[in-house]
Amino acid sequence: MNGLKPVEPRAPEEMRALATRLRQLLGRHGFSGVRDVSGICGLSRTTVSDALGGSRAPSWSTVSTLLKCCRVQPDTSWRRAQEEAKAAEREWRRRTRAGHETAGRTAAKRAAAEPPSAPGASGPDPSPHNAPASAVPGTFTVRAPYGELPPRVRGRDGLLADLHRALTADRDRIQVLYGLGGCGKTTVALGLARLAKDEGHQVFWLSAATRDSLVTGMRQVARDLGVPEPRVEEAWSGRASAMDLVWRALDGAERPWLLVVDNVDEPGRTASLHGSPGDGTGWIRPSGAGLTVVTTRIGNPAVWGGEATCRPVDVLSPEDGAEVLVDFAGNAGPMADARALARRLGGMPLALKLAGSYLARTGRGAGLLRRRGA
Repeated sequence: MNGLKPVEPRAPEEMRALATRLRQLLGRHGFSGVRDVSGICGLSRTTVSDALGGSRAPSWSTVSTLLKCCRVQPDTSWRRAQEEAKAAEREWRRRTRAGHETAGRTAAKRAAAEPPSAPGASGPDPSPHNAPASAVPGTFTVRAPYGELPPRVRGRDGLLADLHRALTADRDRIQVLYGLGGCGKTTVALGLARLAKDEGHQVFWLSAATRDSLVTGMRQVARDLGVPEPRVEEAWSGRASAMDLVWRALDGAERPWLLVVDNVDEPGRTASLHGSPGDGTGWIRPSGAGLTVVTTRIGNPAVWGGEATCRPVDVLSPEDGAEVLVDFAGNAGPMADARALARRLGGMPLALKLAGSYLARTGRGAGLLRRRGA
């Protein structure tokens, strides 16, 4: 599978073996990466990444879901592999915690035995500029993943036109794109992000797949908007409101902006303490200075509040689906066959992309796939 990091080498053998076995199975069934698996199987990208990375042992529910996506019946051998991986993980975590506690006690004893350094005494420079040699560069980004855009966003002209108008005429309403996993919500948001970037907007792209990715992303937004580091540190240490700090910076931004919060499938992660996702006090708020867009599987207007416009992202028509197949597969067969295959795949953009990519790799025509009943 493409784009996956190597299996965690420090993990126990049982965890690495399960992750490798799942990778091989998914690869044989045409899955090309975490996003493909997430969209087709209905699991979050973080869950899929953990299961295939070996850093965490997946639950039996996750393993069963992945197997069913490959049309493999979960059996006792898979269950045993999952249970062994989980048991190995518990022991690994226990040993790791014990090691950290021992190291902490040793360091505390050493510090207590050493006299404090006098001002001006020689020793390591405590300034943040004197970073340890083992420090590594940060790889977190809030740049939109434009490379994931397909050759053309098919069947979304009306929706993109409405969102484009909202960039200037309807900024004070949050735009919520909702639909099934794999229906193209992220692609629509990326299409809008490209339009916004071309028109000079500052674009911020965040993932809410985990609470940590959302909070880390918001911290980077504050920095990109020029919030002084001491104020960022104050807010992220809990001495001030990080949510209010970010939104004061966004409301006062000199350039118009687009903020996309992707994969908000657990809206509670965006809410303030004792608040709700749509009450305007959390991480997701409207602003006259820019447009906020959310992608989610949750389309209930009551969740997102009175300042949100909920827009469904539906499956594609057979005609648009056929065009998607051709975009990825090239000249792989007659358009009539492409439309038939698009209809069989239910018009789901992610499934169409996978099928088109498969046809391009194998050189098989859509008609051949149809005759075989795929």
